[in-house]
Amino acid sequence: MLKKLKKKLLQQWKDLLRKKLIA
Repeated sequence: MLKKLKKKLLQQWKDLLRKKLIA
């Protein structure tokens, strides 16, 4: 369960970073 949560958080972080980089 923890691994899944970590993966989810990582994905959200990557998304955020991408948006910030693009913006």
